[in-house]
Amino acid sequence: MEIDLKNKIALVTGSSRGIGKSIAEYLAGLGATVIVHYHNNIDATEALLKVLPKNNNLDHGMVQADLGKPKDIHAMFDFIGQAYGKLDILVNNAGYRIPKPFDDINDYELERTMQVNFMGGFRCTREAIRLMSENARVIFIASVDANRPGAKRTDYGSSKAAEIMLMKNLALELSNRKILVNAVSPGAIDTDMTSQMKADNGSYERTLKGIPLGRFGKVNEIAAMVAFLASDNALYITGSNIVIDGGLSLMRGY
Repeated sequence: MEIDLKNKIALVTGSSRGIGKSIAEYLAGLGATVIVHYHNNIDATEALLKVLPKNNNLDHGMVQADLGKPKDIHAMFDFIGQAYGKLDILVNNAGYRIPKPFDDINDYELERTMQVNFMGGFRCTREAIRLMSENARVIFIASVDANRPGAKRTDYGSSKAAEIMLMKNLALELSNRKILVNAVSPGAIDTDMTSQMKADNGSYERTLKGIPLGRFGKVNEIAAMVAFLASDNALYITGSNIVIDGGLSLMRGY
């Protein structure tokens, strides 16, 4: 199956590390011009830009924004409009999570989780569609936690559930513009966000036992699905949430 993203402009939020970084690398490898978004990690962002393959006649770009601040989001898309003139692919990947028991979550943490995970994707999509035309794509990186409750996931899982419903509503509303909207929901993926779990042998082993395929997922496995959804191979897919979790969602325990 051939995927060609030449002449496509893609923004991947939260792409200085982890899943977002892998998505940026994957899309660039398939010919897209990628705009790398970061909040604080400028060094990692600059390092990533240096290794992305050059495509078309446009340079890959970088943009800083706090996705909890509407003015930052507006400025980010103004920059994209001025620098590139259009946007073909938006990957709402940036996320925020502090694992805590429900009654230990303070108001700032709750609001920050919703601001970045739900409202950030809402606002980014609202800004993005003014730069998009027919056959553009919006892809959310959600989570199996949206449909699977667990300890220390109350605010995060709730924000991701809201994100999936946002995706479905957008898919319906934007269908008349032929803009396709989908989500990818990863399970346990091998990133720096899961490094604490891997450092705790007990927690790591319990998690592995709850995954039928017996391993954590790889970031490029998420990136490959995003690339498929962004390609012409997925012209009849919208409003779908694709779970990539090694079968974790089939199990009762975590």
